[in-house]
Amino acid sequence: MKQFILDLMWTGDGDIFLYLRVANRNEVHSARFGTLMADFHKQ
Repeated sequence: MKQFILDLMWTGDGDIFLYLRVANRNEVHSARFGTLMADFHKQ
């Protein structure tokens, strides 16, 4: 069975998605969080 991780960010009220990224299931999410925030901020 294939598995994956979705990284999602949305508005405060939860109505609009602002960022979506599909990641490998082997990725350590806690180690990637700072990079995700930097990538989002650049956009």
